[in-house]
Amino acid sequence: MQHIRPFSLTIGLFLLLVSFDVYSQSEKTSYTIDALIDVKNETITVDQELSFINPDPKEKNIIYLQDWSNSFKNTETPLSLRLADEYDRSFYFSDKDKRGYTKINEISLNGIPLVWQRLNGQSDLIKVFLFGKVNSNTPVTLKLKYQIKIPDQKFIGFGIDGNGELKLRNWFIALAPYIQDKWLIQSNLGIDDNSHLGANFNVTWHLPKEYYVESNLEKVKSEMLLNSKKISFSGLNQTRAQFYFTKRNLFKNFDLGQGKLIVTDMLNEQQDSIKYKNSISQIKQFVGTYLSSYPHDKELILQLDYDKNPFYGFNQLPSFLKLFSDQFFFEIKFIKAYLDNYLNEKLTIDKRKDYWLFGGIQSYLMIKYVETYYPDQKFIGNLSEIKLFKNYNFSDLPFNSGYQFFYETVLRSNVQQSDYLSKEAFTKFNYKIGSPYHIGIGLRYLDAYLGEDIVQKSLKEYLSDTSKTTLKDKIATQTNLPIDWFFTFYLKERRAYELKINKVAKVGDRIQISVEEKNKNSLPINLAILKNDSILSSKWVYLNDKPETLSMSHLDGDYLAINPKIELPEQNKNNNWVYLKDKVNFKPLKFQLLKDIENPKYKQLFFTPIMNFNYYDGLTPGIRLINKKLKAQPFKFDIQPQYALREKTMVGQFVTSYRINHDDKKKYLTRFSIFGNTYHYNTNLRYSVFVPSISFFYRNKDLRSNQRQYLNLSLYSVKRDNEPGVVTSPDYDVLNFSYSYSNQGAIRYFTSSSNMEISDKFAKIQSNIDYRKLFPSGRQFGVRLFFGKFLWKQSYQNNFFDFNLNRPNDYLFRYDYLGRSETTGFYSQQFVMAEGGFKSIFEESTSNDYMGTINVFMGLWKWVEVYGDVGFIKNKGKKAIGYFDSGIRLNLVPDYFELYFPLVSSNGWEINQTNYMSKIRFVLSLKSNAIKSLFTRNWF
Repeated sequence: MQHIRPFSLTIGLFLLLVSFDVYSQSEKTSYTIDALIDVKNETITVDQELSFINPDPKEKNIIYLQDWSNSFKNTETPLSLRLADEYDRSFYFSDKDKRGYTKINEISLNGIPLVWQRLNGQSDLIKVFLFGKVNSNTPVTLKLKYQIKIPDQKFIGFGIDGNGELKLRNWFIALAPYIQDKWLIQSNLGIDDNSHLGANFNVTWHLPKEYYVESNLEKVKSEMLLNSKKISFSGLNQTRAQFYFTKRNLFKNFDLGQGKLIVTDMLNEQQDSIKYKNSISQIKQFVGTYLSSYPHDKELILQLDYDKNPFYGFNQLPSFLKLFSDQFFFEIKFIKAYLDNYLNEKLTIDKRKDYWLFGGIQSYLMIKYVETYYPDQKFIGNLSEIKLFKNYNFSDLPFNSGYQFFYETVLRSNVQQSDYLSKEAFTKFNYKIGSPYHIGIGLRYLDAYLGEDIVQKSLKEYLSDTSKTTLKDKIATQTNLPIDWFFTFYLKERRAYELKINKVAKVGDRIQISVEEKNKNSLPINLAILKNDSILSSKWVYLNDKPETLSMSHLDGDYLAINPKIELPEQNKNNNWVYLKDKVNFKPLKFQLLKDIENPKYKQLFFTPIMNFNYYDGLTPGIRLINKKLKAQPFKFDIQPQYALREKTMVGQFVTSYRINHDDKKKYLTRFSIFGNTYHYNTNLRYSVFVPSISFFYRNKDLRSNQRQYLNLSLYSVKRDNEPGVVTSPDYDVLNFSYSYSNQGAIRYFTSSSNMEISDKFAKIQSNIDYRKLFPSGRQFGVRLFFGKFLWKQSYQNNFFDFNLNRPNDYLFRYDYLGRSETTGFYSQQFVMAEGGFKSIFEESTSNDYMGTINVFMGLWKWVEVYGDVGFIKNKGKKAIGYFDSGIRLNLVPDYFELYFPLVSSNGWEINQTNYMSKIRFVLSLKSNAIKSLFTRNWF
């Protein structure tokens, strides 16, 4: 029998004595629950009383209940749709017996059944009709009887696992929260944002005797029976009733004195509890200092809460790589889980709508904790001590700068969102990382600007105040400095600040400085003069809607900088630093191997060894020269000179581009680029391509939508060495205008594209549609449609620009052909999904008039698929000819390594024909950039 703390009995007896009169004193909701666990059938049978006072003065005969256990019922619930939308297919593929639901047998008042209904499209919410109208000060007690089918734990972390162990949160039928004069009619979305208000609990469990039970509630009684046991828990004014049922005790108790107990499973059996008790006590004391004391004596801190939203960067590290001390690693994980639990209890808000407060306070306190106890901790931990990394800026990056780094990655990719959005409107990355980090950075900046611990004091008062005063109001009462910039722009808008030092002029021992925010937004900045990375002097300046001119003592500094120590996220920080030792303020140039993070003190250039291959050039070793850092930037170039070992000559390529992000428009990106390359398309025959282009990218303002559109205008200028005996010029220019639409969901995938090509030799249009559907069985079905038509053509005798059923000619040199001119042998069997998309090869496969095809595939087992193609080609002066083929596809590494085995086609039974090996087609990508993307792309 587990130990029962003495004062727990007192709490339990007190609850029993006041249960009939609780509302006259505290006006709290009360739950009395008797629950039986059937592990074999994975069910919980519940007999429950729900006592409350109707909080709604308008609808006095209607209440709403949350039944989040029913959110697992089928693949049409909001939870299921949300998981699929985030590319989590586990629920969609699951067997029905792994899903959960609630079967309600009774909802009654005074023994009389009530009328109730589940909300349309929200089957985990219940509308209950009471008898007549219930006064707002009259207690009501409902009787509920229901059975819960426990869902599999793998979906959102709570439920039952393969060993029959249970983790329960939001499992019982509860009164929906009534906050700010309205019911929160919110379905379970698996984002752990239930806004339960405080309630009193009496929960009794009947369960197999071999189970241990842990809870955030106090254990008041435990009774061993013949083949089972009965355990009772109670709690006053708790927002959650969480329970862990395990076959061995995973939890460790830490008695911190004065009746305070922390229970956690975040330490394994090998870790010394005494060693980490000081860390836990330190974290509790730190949070209490910044916020206020935790409202309950017992705290349950779960590893699961950390696992559901881990500290970004820690969870990407392999287990064998220890970059940080065990103590630091544990404290960062523990404080994140601790704050998750603390804020759930203390914040009486709509945790979905006002998520910014929850996530922002958590990140801010984590930043302050490291600043207080680990001020010298580096972002890459122990790697910063390795000589190999000493020359890199990331090796000297403070740990807290990681928040800035990860958010600016989001910002510069233009996928940031307003911090004031409701939690369900965020993309997964933004609600877990982007927005909380942004708010934490902002609160830290506001803290530095206001000084005098004003932010700390305001937070503490806000969390202790039961009135409707906002955090902004609390801060405003303690300072005369402007704070509107933070609440009305920084948190609200998607647009980022863009700070710039315009002019620097030396006048005697002082410098005249002009600084501005390029978008005319107001904010305070810290302007400093540095020497050897130490600040010689600094001042806070408040920028309004025009450039600010001021002067500072020169003090023989190296650099003048905006926000050198405590930063705000920006699109570009290179114009925040000015080098003072050069007459024209030109920054020193720095060459480095591989990439580094942005260092605004230098002009940075990186170089990387590369190796590519094609049949004519052979291996092409070379070097890649780039200016791109680890975060996106407006202007970048990539130059790749290479040496062709087979042709014994220089080859290579280059690309340069300039991006313009549009923060608040459907056209979210404009990109100008120039691309060029030169390789060999046959033995001793070189080609060169030069392509200037402009592209426009469109999307919904709702960034959770997968819909995207793309417009591109490119001019391809192709120069080729003339083949021996060929008189006509091999050079040509082609103007290409293309449009594409995509909606690439996890279950349904749809793309369509069209383009027009115009040159002095031909003009044609072509279009294709690609649709894929993933079934609950795990099989995928896909269909692709292609149609192309020549508008005119200079000569119909030359098929160089024609459409092709099975091997496009690639006259624009866009495809990664290993041997593009080969008509026989291994290299001729390479397959590229373009134009006709056929895998079998036919004698007459080109079209100079029009062509249409349909390509279909269906999954059979894992990476084994069956495919089929049908289509026709039409040449000038000839009748249309129809073709078909079919076979087996081994989709080993999608888009990188695939094999196609033809079975039957218009050629007959190909598998019975001679030289069958020559009919097998393959997809293979050997370019270094492509191979790199294989290991960095998202896998769903």
